[in-house]
Amino acid sequence: MIILAIDSSTDLAGIALAEEDRIIAELTWPCGQNQTAELAPNILFLLKQAKTTVDSLGAVAVARGPGSFNGLRAGISLAKGLAYGRQIPMVAAGTLEIEAYQHSLTGMAICPVLDAGRGEIATALFSSEGDDWKQLADEHITTVDDLVRSVRSRTVFCGQLSKYGAALRVLGELAVFPPPPAWPRRAGYLAHLGWRKVQQGLADNPATLQPLYLRQPPITQPKTAFRAGSP
Repeated sequence: MIILAIDSSTDLAGIALAEEDRIIAELTWPCGQNQTAELAPNILFLLKQAKTTVDSLGAVAVARGPGSFNGLRAGISLAKGLAYGRQIPMVAAGTLEIEAYQHSLTGMAICPVLDAGRGEIATALFSSEGDDWKQLADEHITTVDDLVRSVRSRTVFCGQLSKYGAALRVLGELAVFPPPPAWPRRAGYLAHLGWRKVQQGLADNPATLQPLYLRQPPITQPKTAFRAGSP
């Protein structure tokens, strides 16, 4: 079974093709806010590079957030369209889980961090013992200072370390950082998570799957309030 992984959660987008647990092709690129325009052409490019077609897909995996509102909508809408159109399973994984899963072999607690704006971060906590992959803390918004105060044991930090790594280094030996080449989030790990979920029968319903937003999208207020009797 070939699975397509789509991650457009942030301005670093990624797609991957895997045959069960073996990565066939993978692409990561800085997309800014152009996920809607760039995802489909790059998927077609990746399929061509892998010498396969959309007809060969047996499942699609998608990152469900947290992340940018437009980016998540673009990726999830495309995944839903493929699942409906091809009648194949769709599975979703959290963006922070994908970040953490890349470091699952460390045997330590893994804490991914993403910028949430307003001086805050989105984070969660995961761990792995052998094949037992667990989420220890749900996705939530906090500050770096509060996160630092909560750490009690050696923890692997990952995610947007170019922005937050320096602030986390005050933890000294409690903070473990992967080398910089391992910082970017990779869709290949989303593909592997997706394959595991398909094997476990954990497919999501395309009709009901929604992005994971830790904040509600801003609602634009009308410039002029409606008043009874006004034209």
